[in-house]
This record gives sequence, structure tokens and C-alpha cells, in this order.
Amino acid sequence: MARQIIATVIMGLLVSTPLIAQTKSAGDKNSGFAQKVKDGVKTLGTGPEARVSMGLRDKTRLSGYIRQAGEESFEVVNAKTGLAATVPYAQVKKLRGHNVSVGSRFSPIEIAMIGGVIFALVLPIIVLKTMKD
Repeated sequence: MARQIIATVIMGLLVSTPLIAQTKSAGDKNSGFAQKVKDGVKTLGTGPEARVSMGLRDKTRLSGYIRQAGEESFEVVNAKTGLAATVPYAQVKKLRGHNVSVGSRFSPIEIAMIGGVIFALVLPIIVLKTMKD
């Protein structure tokens, strides 16, 4: 009986213990990602050899080459049609280029939280199994 109470208390503590994580607002995350996109565009450079394909936040897909890159946006020219589109860095959701791949990834904080949840779910099972023996 005492073992079950101890196991329940341990399980309750593990599940209810909050993970301490630094949280960012959505604006900070988007501006940080926009900076990554900007750095990726700088790495690729401009001209017909700077080929990219990207997905935007409004679910539009673009591909072509980077004609010019500014402080707030860059210009992508479709190689087939020759049409140019100005794309703000903040609108890019995923960018793929010859040397650059910037997309959705798990941050270290998210990985730690997932690991903590898995640990909190598995440990009580292990404790209960060892207490039965």
C-alpha cells in the first residue's frame, strides 16, 4: 500500500512539475526566422546561379533565382516565365537553395520539453514495474 502511494506521489510530481523554458513571443520567433532567411539569401548571392525554391506563409510556392536582395525583402525571378516577385523576408516559411536550407525545425527548448514529457510518462511505469517485483 505504501509503495503505491509513493509511486502515485512520484508520478504526480513528475507530471505536474513544469519545465523551465525561456519563452519567446510569436513576433520574436518570426523576426529570428526572417533573419535566418536573410542570412541564407546573402549566402546564396544574386544572379541566375542563385536558384531557390520557397514556400510562403500564405501557402504560395515560388521558385527561380534571386535577382536582388535588400534589407527588408528580396526579388525572385521565375526562370520559365521571367516574372519577378518581391518577397519580404518575414513572409518566407521555408527556403531551399543550392547551399542553403532553412525550414521548420525543433528548437532546443522544444526538444527538451518533448524529452521531459517522455521521461515523465516512462519513469512511473518503470517504478511501478520494479515495485511489483
